[in-house]
Amino acid sequence: MIVYELTRKLKENFDVPIAVDSSIPSEIRAADNAGADMIVNIDLMNIDKVSNIDKDVAIVVVPRNPNTGLIPQDPDSRVKYLVETVNKARNVGFRKVIADAILDPPFSTFKSLIAYYRFKEVMPNVPLFMGIGNVTELIDADSIGVNAIMTMLAQEVGASIVFTVEKSQKARGSVLELKVASQMAAIAKYRESPPKNLGVSMLVLKDKRRAGIEINEPYNEVINAFGEERQFRFDPLGLFKIYVDHKNHLINALYIGKKGRILIRGRSAKVVRHEIAARGLVSEISHALYLGEELAKAEAALMLGKEYVQERPLFKQLKYIKVNK
Repeated sequence: MIVYELTRKLKENFDVPIAVDSSIPSEIRAADNAGADMIVNIDLMNIDKVSNIDKDVAIVVVPRNPNTGLIPQDPDSRVKYLVETVNKARNVGFRKVIADAILDPPFSTFKSLIAYYRFKEVMPNVPLFMGIGNVTELIDADSIGVNAIMTMLAQEVGASIVFTVEKSQKARGSVLELKVASQMAAIAKYRESPPKNLGVSMLVLKDKRRAGIEINEPYNEVINAFGEERQFRFDPLGLFKIYVDHKNHLINALYIGKKGRILIRGRSAKVVRHEIAARGLVSEISHALYLGEELAKAEAALMLGKEYVQERPLFKQLKYIKVNK
C-alpha cells in the first residue's frame, strides 16, 4: 500500500515526527503499522474501525457528524461532536488525543473560531489543532501577514498546534512564517503585551519607521532624473540572460557573446557580479549598471519566493477597482 511504503521510507530516512492525514480506516492502519507518530482525521465514523492501532500514537479528532458525514456549520454542533469524539477516543484507550474544530475559509472563519473557543471552555486540558492553511490558501494576500494574524487568533482561542501546507506558489514559506509567528505569540502571551517590540518580527516588505536620512554633503548641481528611459548602445562583448532557480536557490546569469556561452551561478547578486567583473564579460558602463539592477531584482525575488522575469517590475502597486457612479 502506498501509505505504508511512503510512511516507512520517511521514517527510515528522516529523524522527524511523521503525521498522516486520512479518514480511510485501511490507510490509518497502514500508517500506524509503518510507524507514523500522528494520525489526523479521526472521527465518530471511523474510530471503531481503527481502535486497535497503537494507543500511544497521537491522534487528531474532528467533529464530523456520523449521520451526514459532514462537518456541521453551527459552532455548538461542532463542539458537541468534538467532545463526543474526544471522549470516545479516550474510552477506547488512546492516550494522546488532540482536537481540531476545523478552521473554515474566509466568510466562515469567524464562526469556526467560535467553535474553537467554546470547545476550549468545555475541555480546557485537551490540546487544540488548527489548520491555518485553510485561510492562507484561499485569500489572494501575502501569506506572511495572513499567517501572522491567524497565529495570534489561534493563541487567543487556546490552540496548541498550528498547521499549514505550501501547496500553492503564493503560500510558499508558510511553514517558516508560522514558526516565527508562533514564537511571537508565545513571547507576547508570556509578557502579556501586544505582539510588537519582542525581538522577533514578521516585517519583511515594510518597516516600522523611516530613517529619514537627509543629504548633508555639499554638491554643485541638481539633476532631476525623470522622463523616458534612454536607449544605450549594445555591449559589443555580449549580453546576459538572467534567471532565478527557486528549487536550487540560485541566480543564473547566462553570458552569450564573444567569449562564448558561460553560465554563472550564485546565491547572491554580489557573488554573480564579482564573477562577471573578474572574467571581463562587460565593456559598457551602461551594461554594468543594467546588470546591477537586474541582479538585485533577481536576489530579491529569490529571497521572497517571487517570480522573476528579466526587465519586468518585481512588484506591482496595490490597486483598487474603480466603480462608476
